[in-house]
Parts: sequence; C-alpha cells; structure tokens
Amino acid sequence: MLIRKIILFNFIFLTLLACKDVSEEQLQNSFDYVPENTSLIIEAKDFSNFEDFAKENPLLENLIFKEHKLFERTHKLVSYIPHSSGLLSFSQIGNKNFFLTFIENKAAAKFTVKPENISDSVTYEQKKIYQLKDKDELYFTQLNNLNILSESKLIIENCIRNYTYGIEQKIDFTNLRKTINESSPSLFFNSDQLVSLTSLGFHPKQFPIFKNLFGWSAFDLKFSKEQIRLSGVYPFTAEDQHKIHLLNNQDAIETSFAKFVPMNAIGVESYSINKLDKFTENKKRLRLPYQEEKISALNEFVEVGKIHWKNKDALFFQSAKPSKSFEYLNNTEGVFKNFRDQKIYGLEIKNDIFSVYSPLIAFANAKYFTQLGEYFIVTEDINLIENIIISYQNQNSLGYEAAYKKTINAVSEKQNAIFISLNKNLTSHLSKLMKPNAKKLYQSLSFEAFEVGVFQVNMKENFAYFNFEMQQANETSEQQKVYLKKRIKSKNPIVTPPKYFTNWRTSNKEIIFQDENNNLQLLDADGEILWKKNLGERLLGPIKEIDIYKNTRIQILASTPSALYLLDRKGNEVSPFPYKWKEGASLETAVFDYDNLGKYRFFTSFENKLKLKDRNNKNISGFKFTPTKSDIASPPKHFRIGRKDYILVKEKNNQLHILDRTGKQRVKFSTEVEFSNQEWFLYDDCFTSTSNNGELIQIKENGEVKVSEPKFETGHKLAAKDKILAVISDNQLHINEVSKKLDYGIYTQPQIFEIGEDTFISITDQQANKVYLFNEHGHLMPSFPVFGTSAIDLIRDSKQKLNILVKGEDNSVLIYEY
Repeated sequence: MLIRKIILFNFIFLTLLACKDVSEEQLQNSFDYVPENTSLIIEAKDFSNFEDFAKENPLLENLIFKEHKLFERTHKLVSYIPHSSGLLSFSQIGNKNFFLTFIENKAAAKFTVKPENISDSVTYEQKKIYQLKDKDELYFTQLNNLNILSESKLIIENCIRNYTYGIEQKIDFTNLRKTINESSPSLFFNSDQLVSLTSLGFHPKQFPIFKNLFGWSAFDLKFSKEQIRLSGVYPFTAEDQHKIHLLNNQDAIETSFAKFVPMNAIGVESYSINKLDKFTENKKRLRLPYQEEKISALNEFVEVGKIHWKNKDALFFQSAKPSKSFEYLNNTEGVFKNFRDQKIYGLEIKNDIFSVYSPLIAFANAKYFTQLGEYFIVTEDINLIENIIISYQNQNSLGYEAAYKKTINAVSEKQNAIFISLNKNLTSHLSKLMKPNAKKLYQSLSFEAFEVGVFQVNMKENFAYFNFEMQQANETSEQQKVYLKKRIKSKNPIVTPPKYFTNWRTSNKEIIFQDENNNLQLLDADGEILWKKNLGERLLGPIKEIDIYKNTRIQILASTPSALYLLDRKGNEVSPFPYKWKEGASLETAVFDYDNLGKYRFFTSFENKLKLKDRNNKNISGFKFTPTKSDIASPPKHFRIGRKDYILVKEKNNQLHILDRTGKQRVKFSTEVEFSNQEWFLYDDCFTSTSNNGELIQIKENGEVKVSEPKFETGHKLAAKDKILAVISDNQLHINEVSKKLDYGIYTQPQIFEIGEDTFISITDQQANKVYLFNEHGHLMPSFPVFGTSAIDLIRDSKQKLNILVKGEDNSVLIYEY
C-alpha cells in the first residue's frame, strides 16, 4: 500500500516544470475547457524548458525524457510554449491513450502559430482547427480569449462544442483554486484518474489503492536545488465517499517510529487511529466491511503502521497505555527468545483482529512481537523483529539520518497519516514493477541527493491538508553513517569469519563461510545459498582466492587437515585437486605466486616438516628445507623486497628462518632477544614482529637486528603492512605513532585493508561484540563501533560504499554499508 501511494508522487515529479507566478484573473476561464477524463493539470505562467530545469535539480539532472513516450511528447509540446501562461492537462481517451492539451489566455499570449507551421485546417462548428506540421499530430484552435493546443483533434472538437453550446464543465474548480498560493505554480490531480495514468509506466492493476482515495486536489509547487515540496488541499463534504474520509474525526499525533526503522526498508506508513469507534463509523458510512465485535484492548493504540521491505512487512502500534497493551498481546505464549537482551514474545491472538484497521492496514498470520518503549512491533518472520532490534540498539536507523531529520522538520509535528520513502531502496524495488521503457526513465532519477521522501496528511474541519517534502541533506554537516544493509541467517551455527568471494563471471561479491556441520557454503548477496559442500572437517584457516590458470576464472582455495581443495564458483572440484595428505596437515596451506605468472607454489606444514607442491600436485624438487627442531608455528610467509624473494618460516620455539626460493637461508642474523608468538610482517622494508618483553623487533635484509624500547604488554597482537603498524596491547590500540584507548576486552588481531588509496584498520572486541574501524591516521570512523563477533572482511562496492562483512550471532552474517 505504501509503495502504491508513494509512486503517485514520484510519477508527478517527472511531469513538473520550473514555473513562475500565476495570475488568477488571466486564467479564470481556462478551467472551463479542461478535457474530460483528465488526470493531471499543471497551471503556470512560464513553462520553462524541461532540460534546463532538470539541470538545476539534482533529482532530475540525469533524466532522459526520450526513454518514455509520454514524457518525450510532453517535452516536445512544451517546446512550443516555453514562456507561455496557461494550463497543461493530461487526459485519457479510450483505455490506454493519453493526450496532452495546453490552454492559454490570449490577453497575455506568448504562443503563436505561424502560417508556415500549418499543414492543414478544417472547420468545425464554425471554428477553425489547424493541424501543425509535425511528425506527431498537433492541433490548434482559438475560442474567444483562449488559445488551445492539443495532441487530440477530438479534444479540440469537444472544446469547440462546449464553447458553442454553453456546455458547462462537470468539475467546478473555482473553490479548489481559492486554496492555492497565487505566487506559486500549481498542480491539480484526481486520484481516481491517476490509476490510468500510472498504467503507462507500470503493469496493469498495480495501484488499485488510488481508486476512490480522494477527489480533485490542488497543490502548490516549490522546487530548488535542495528541496522538492508539494503543499496541497482536498476539500470534502459530509457526503464525501472517498477513502481518505476514514481519517476524519481522529486526533493528529506526534510519532517517533523512525527510531527503529532499519535503513534497508523500502518505506513506512503510519495512521493516527486513536478513536476506533469513529473509525468504524466512517467505515460504515463508506459501506466498507467492518467488525461488529469491539476489542477494547485496541482502544489503547493511538497509532498503527507498517514498515515495508521488498516482500515482507512489520506491523507496529503506539500505545497510550503500554502496560495494558502488553498484557493483551502477551496472553499465553510468553517469551519466545531473548535476542541481544531484548525479549521477543510469541503471539497467540485471533489473526483477523488487525483487520479492524482495513483497508488502511491489513496484516495476517502475526506470530511474534516485541516492545520498544511505547511501541509494539508485530511480525510473522522472527528475522524481521531481530533486524529491527539491531537497528534500534545500534542507533543506525532512519531516525538518526541527517536527511530524515532535515526533511521531517520541514513538515508539521503532528499528523493524521504519514508515509516515508527510503528513496534508494524504493527506486530499486519499483523499477522491477515497471514496464521496460518506464524503468529506464525512473532509473535515471538521481535519488542520491534526496534520500528520504515524506508525505503527510492532516485532517481539519472539511479539509485534508497534504505535504510532500524531500530535502537534500547538508553535505558539510552530515556525518557519514553506517547502517545494517543485510542480515543473513544460517540454519547451523557459523564457525569461521565470513569472507567475500568474487564471482568472476558477474564481478559480484558473494559470501563464503563454514558452519558447525563442516559445510562450506557460498551465498549470493541476498543470502540465497548457491551451493554447499561438506568437507568432513574444519578449515585450518580462511579461504583464499586464486586464479590457478591465469584466465580470470577465480577459484576458492580451502585447507583442511586431510586435504587441500580448489573449488570453482559452482562448488565443483578443480582437477588435480584436492591434494590428499597421508599425514594430517598442522596448518593451513600458504600459496605464493612469486612472479605473478600463475606458477603457484603450495607450502603445507606437517608439524616440523614443510612440503612444497606446484599446481599439478607435483613435489618441487628444487626446494630443500630440513625439518625444524620444533613444530612450525604459523604458515610460511612470502615477501619481495626489490627483486629478491624471502620466505619466512617460524617455529614454535620462536626460532625464525628467512629463506630463498630453494629453501636455503637467505638472511643470517644473530640476537639474544626471545621472539614472541606473534607473526612476522614486512613493515618499512624490514621483517617485523615483537619480543616476549613487548619490544618491536625489526630485521633488515643485511641481517641487522633493531630492538625498540619495551612498549607492548603481554598478550599483545600485531599486524603490519607496508608503512602501517597496528598493535593491540591491553586496551590500547597503536597505529604507527597514534595510540587509542579502548574499553577493556578480548580483541582479535588487528586487520589492515588497503582499498584504493585508502587504508583501514579493523579490530573486534569479542567480549563486548563490537567492531571498530579506524583510518590509517588512527581516527575512529563515524558511527563505529558496530555489533559483530568476528574478524571482518571489507570491500568497496560499485557505488563507492564500504561494505563490512562480519559474523553476528552464532548463526548470522551481517553486512554493514558505510
């Protein structure tokens, strides 16, 4: 329902032009000749060029009018009347055809038809009808003080007949025009007729909600680079049979549902229904189905609404007496589960009780609810409630968005109904409902500038007041926000940090992890399982991406104690893999491509022995490395400095071997310092780790050892890359020379991500379940920390947004967008 209401206003935007002042006296007779079955009228003094206007407005700057026939025709007709004053109407003849008509007062006429532009003329009821020279049909006539230009000869004939025989217009626009601001351009439309108009862009029967919603209404228009505003009025009488009358005799209220609306929703609709008896009376008068049974508990609800996603909804209520409402909802089922310290309850009530709010709100098969202050959220899907709780607790919901705050502050504090669109998500969804030509047009709208749309309805005496508002967030003051883009549930607990995998065919990023049943699973971005493969045992480390044949067909490399797997994007094993081990591998396999030529080398550790194979499962005879005195502590690492390759092998007794490609010692060094259990990295062209005393150890190519002053506490964790050194020591995070004090916790090893020209450092507190993200200068990124329980993976998507992938609860994967 929300989507169908919002599309009404999105559709209108595409037909509006930049306009100047309107003179009522000049146009007072023009409305007498508005064609029958008109859906939309634009009244203006100066119809400026479509393209010039579009360039001034961020929403329309990329709009291509030729992508839809109606807008191409509108653009062309307006080109005949660029500075004329009058009415532009959209009228239907037959079931599918819409025609444009322009009516101008000759007293201030700026539109003229030159003789050389006339191709033909006929006389009808003693009035001349001229056909213009154009590849499409355009007709023109003059009636007393009016010039009339139309795509339809029939419309011109009807205007002449009405003029000749004094046939009055069925619709009296006189009182309606008194409600508009004379200094603004104006828009008039009828929701009944707009059902037909929207069918030009959408498949039939998509928008029955428009039918009988309200009658002819008038709107003042305001456009600027930072704002789009429609302020309208619909006058009604006691005999009015339109559905908007359902909201009559209700008290307008303030609402605060935005504090729990997730940023991945499409939109929200909310109604102030605080006098249920009056609402039922209105349904009776409109001859709508109603319930005879009165449910007293529902009288405590003062607001009812829905949050919409692409194919699911969540119902919410605001209660004037939350404790009483809780008793009614929590009648038998009790607590279903605790989720992040928030109770979720089972719901055991009649599924049809919410039909009391129809046709505005309908909701079947309600199963769960939770309470957030004075609000109750009801869903069929437990995942929806969990997602709402996450957004509410993380404070990354709609209510915290700068664009929403600025837009909502531009309308009234109280309302009888309000509809909010999250434009980026809504655009993506609506484009799937559109006909192909309309889809191209709609997708050219630039909603990046206008993130949120608000449509508000207020009922007062015999008028319904409408406000539609979109405002551009102030870029200089808006702080970048992180929001939960997707939450994916697994049937089984997840045992590895999720990672991104690149689908070489589509370049899309997919998600891979292993569950507790040893299933390796690959999911698409929507969380749908593409395949799963049971490995029979746990992975020894994170999966890796390699291109084994250097043909851009990226594969998945996965290490287990008994085998090394190479899988294609469909989960099939790539020959000659898997490599089967007779004795169990003790560490994940390290893979190196020294010269980036596809000559991969696979280093696998078996306690104190190291085996080296090529991509054909052949032993590399040229590599000789004597078994170590103690077990190998971590997978070998490969670094290149200049033209030299270095392979680092570390033992559990903390002895370090720096080898060449053949396994011979390449760097000889001597030191009394005992190395810590931390990995070795290449930092500032030195092999870098730490000592047991927390000293920073750096070994140069020539064997010189540099030991810093004691700095880090026991239990510290280290990561380094190029010119970035990151160490977590107790609750201090050190990024090069910058130190940040964090809460005491149990932290993962820092991660360093180089994305384009940017470098980010991530660390997760697995005790408090918080993910931190810093830039290379040690500044915590705005809106962090966020919820997460594992190390992360980080990419930048096609829209230049950061996507953070992390494990959530035991069986969930979270994707944050930043």
